[in-house]
Amino acid sequence: MGFTATSVTSLGATPPLVSFNVARGSSSWPSLEKAEYVALHTLGLNNLELANRMAADHTKRFEPADWSLDARGIPVLHGVTSVLILKIRQIVEVESNAVVICDVVEGFVGTEQSPLLYHQRSYVTVDKLA
Repeated sequence: MGFTATSVTSLGATPPLVSFNVARGSSSWPSLEKAEYVALHTLGLNNLELANRMAADHTKRFEPADWSLDARGIPVLHGVTSVLILKIRQIVEVESNAVVICDVVEGFVGTEQSPLLYHQRSYVTVDKLA
């Protein structure tokens, strides 16, 4: 399972919580609905091809050289700007979507690069928004 989440939000610092939204009709939903842990990756300019792949055909999202499993068996992508390991606390279903609320369990800093943002239906970097 993997998908591009464009709606990640910090919910608080004590305890550290984040949320993200997902369509319940997405190909990732059946796995996500049953998961206990997930990895949240932030992507940079060097990860543009990876971002596009994660948003496309779910059968082609993970290339063998892109990732490895962490101690919990969660796929962690290589070469990203950061990774948060999250434990799913609650899933709130809203219409055909879901809000997934997670506790931050662990975090890793990756490769520093210009942030990759999703803006007006395409990926851009911060300097292109200015």
